[in-house]
Amino acid sequence: MLGGILAMRLKYRGVRAVVAHGRVRDVAEIRDVELPVWSLGTSTVGSGGGMKAHAVDVAVEVGGVAVRAGDVVFADPGNGVVVIPAERVGEVLALLPKLGEADEKVKEAVRGGMGVGEAFKRFRN
Repeated sequence: MLGGILAMRLKYRGVRAVVAHGRVRDVAEIRDVELPVWSLGTSTVGSGGGMKAHAVDVAVEVGGVAVRAGDVVFADPGNGVVVIPAERVGEVLALLPKLGEADEKVKEAVRGGMGVGEAFKRFRN
């Protein structure tokens, strides 16, 4: 359970963000620490301070997704979190402009009266 005190400690130790497959508490305190956090929700129950890190830069699984040292974790406040394996970052970066262009074509077609399903089939295949 991540709360305000643990968030303060993580920030002090150099952690730049947290992705938790669980809940957090003390949301206002975490915001005050300015530690970006993505979680499944919130709770009023704490951990009693009994948690500690057992390793750094090791592979973990979060919500069924493998995350390894070197992977890129992209977290967007409004849309969630995606993990890009280190060996696929170049491929993803090359694909992003094409996806953006396709989305613009879909939006234009939908504004013109085309159904969303048809626009997706035509421009995002």
